Amino acid sequence: DKITFVGNLSPIMLAMGEISEIEDYAKKLIRELAPGGGYIFSSGHSINPAVTVDRFEAMQNIKRKYGTYPINIPN
Repeated sequence: DKITFVGNLSPIMLAMGEISEIEDYAKKLIRELAPGGGYIFSSGHSINPAVTVDRFEAMQNIKRKYGTYPINIPN
């Protein structure tokens, strides 16, 4: 049996967190949930209107850089 996880990047962090915090947490999610398949990286819910373009782009850049299989994220 397998399970797939979707999201988990907190909408609150995405709206109010520092870009470095968003990047670190996004890498942690991908590092811990993606190996072996079964993880779809996205926000934990919808994209709040308070999310700045910089924060949204940070999330997308991490996805592009580290979210491709095989997963290989340095600690």
